[in-house]
Amino acid sequence: MARFGFISELLSAPVRYGYVNGIALTIIVNQGAKLCGFSFNGESLRDQVRQFANALGDGRTNTWAVGVGLASVAGIVALRSRSPRIPVALVVVLSGIAIALAFDLGRRGVPIVGDLPPGIPSPSFPQIRWDTARTLFGAALGVVFVSFASTSVVSRTMALRRDERVDANHELVALGIANVASGFFRGFRSATATPARPSPRLQDREHS
Repeated sequence: MARFGFISELLSAPVRYGYVNGIALTIIVNQGAKLCGFSFNGESLRDQVRQFANALGDGRTNTWAVGVGLASVAGIVALRSRSPRIPVALVVVLSGIAIALAFDLGRRGVPIVGDLPPGIPSPSFPQIRWDTARTLFGAALGVVFVSFASTSVVSRTMALRRDERVDANHELVALGIANVASGFFRGFRSATATPARPSPRLQDREHS
């Protein structure tokens, strides 16, 4: 409502692409460790890369975890190339659950999620005192700007690749609604971009 979407205009293209590439590199390192069946705690990317290399050198790789991970990646690539309408992530997740149960991967050293609480969480008002809320306000405000900046970076980068247009103010509204609702269900902070709308130039090409 305050039209704070203009903040996204302060992020230049080099900053956006650097941010996206940095996220990709961090995800590759973190998920690469899980692909090999182990995890580590590193505060910086350099520490994570060093711990990853040390774990590989120490022979901590789990062949079952690597097999499941590579099979999942192969399944994602194969299904996506076959038809874009297939819910690839859902199929791979369900297949992984079936494989984990069939081969009892938990006893073979493969980390699994385990049992999850059944049912849908009931909404409740967060139990927080006023003095605690005042203490958290500054940090929460920082989280708001960081969340919006990260969302704007990803959405605008994807929009440039697809020749689409993103409404930053609509993104703020969507993020606000999602996070307020998440707070009543004890959920995680949301930082997902809203779908971009085709630009007039793209619409003209489609009509022609």
